[in-house]
Amino acid sequence: MLSERLSVLIDSIGASNTDIARLADCAPSYISRLRSGERSPKRNTDAMERLAEAVYSYSSEHSVLDVLCRTMDIPEGTEVSVPMIINWLYAESGEYDNTVQDSAEKMRIFVHKLDMLINIAGISNKRLSSELGVDPSYISRIRNGSRNLKRQSKILTDMCNSIGRYIYNHGQIHRLAELAGMSPEGINFDNVGSVAFSWLTDSSSGSEIVSVRRLIDSIANLSPDRFKNVPSFRSVVPPSVIYSEVKSYRGIRGIRNASIRFLGNAVRNGAKELFFYSNQSAEWMMGEFQTLWQSLMAECIKHRISIKIIHHIERDSSEMLSEIENWLPMYTCGLVKSYFCTLSAGDMFGRSIFLAPGSACIESCCVRGFEDSCEYRYITDKENLAELEKEYRRMLEVSKPLVKYESECIKIPPHALTKKIDNVEIGAADSMVIINRRFEPRGSFIFESPRMYGAFRKFLE
Repeated sequence: MLSERLSVLIDSIGASNTDIARLADCAPSYISRLRSGERSPKRNTDAMERLAEAVYSYSSEHSVLDVLCRTMDIPEGTEVSVPMIINWLYAESGEYDNTVQDSAEKMRIFVHKLDMLINIAGISNKRLSSELGVDPSYISRIRNGSRNLKRQSKILTDMCNSIGRYIYNHGQIHRLAELAGMSPEGINFDNVGSVAFSWLTDSSSGSEIVSVRRLIDSIANLSPDRFKNVPSFRSVVPPSVIYSEVKSYRGIRGIRNASIRFLGNAVRNGAKELFFYSNQSAEWMMGEFQTLWQSLMAECIKHRISIKIIHHIERDSSEMLSEIENWLPMYTCGLVKSYFCTLSAGDMFGRSIFLAPGSACIESCCVRGFEDSCEYRYITDKENLAELEKEYRRMLEVSKPLVKYESECIKIPPHALTKKIDNVEIGAADSMVIINRRFEPRGSFIFESPRMYGAFRKFLE
């Protein structure tokens, strides 16, 4: 029952009813009625979300998240989320459903949209934090997805109003109108903040447009020296992670540590090539880990390690576009070849293979939506590695190129649907998308995946 599970959870972290009530912004007597069973709200209510946030906040503030993990019977070190707590509370009530993945997807869309708005406004984290009266690190956490904001929170409204004013004052109303799907004439100084807020908080639409536009902006701003000033991962990664002999990792924290070890050893051992495939959620790469991932990629670039990566055609196009954006600097170095698999992966299980031939492999398979408790096996046995390499090369045989890069601009067919943005020319025709960067360093990105073609067509139309 909800009452029993809530009592176990609150007692396990050493909190009182008053502690939880203060964080949940309710009366202690309400917590008492919940624990006695006198009150039993439905799971999809603001009250339950506030309650779960209160449990999480207390656990975080008092450094007992490990206790929370053990109580909920999830691997210690897993990044606990509010939806996970709600799921656990209702696991025996018949109201359980797997909302964790949905929440992660909504957060990813929110982060991408907010990043787009801030870039259009041309406002820095420091300036925005000054206007809102908060620390710049707080804005950074919101932008990387490690800090969640409620739709009704005052700071979210204030943030949109500030961003909106900058968009208006910098003459970028047409950019906001393009994203919101409305006429620029319908946006003025008085409503620009509301327009930004409505578009930002609508997770049901616009994610594809945002991802396409972000990719175009990244191509326009692409610099071969993007990773030049990225600090070495050796300065922030404990040697114990790199030299570990662990054979199995679990959950989000596990795949992150396994990836650090995998890439760190690839650089240390002089690997020539790496193979990547995954149709699992890429949410583990969000948040503060992105900075470390960039450092790892910078090391690969410095050591001229070539990479083959197979994306799955069933993967959400917004997520795929975001992944391509992260790999862009390596495309220009000629180190990446990407493909999309033409075979169906199925709806039940997700699979990942990160392989350094003859050296090491991270391999996993789990039910979709349960990546936060998935086991990631770290394999160094030569015989197993040889079999996994055969498996990967078989996948390559049934895959087609996803992104091609040419160091010179390619002519766009005259019958193509086209658009020009900041000296970047986009054209879509004959099931192919061509993006030409018409300034130094010049180059072309070519997309042939049906899903990518469809996403760009929507943007151009």
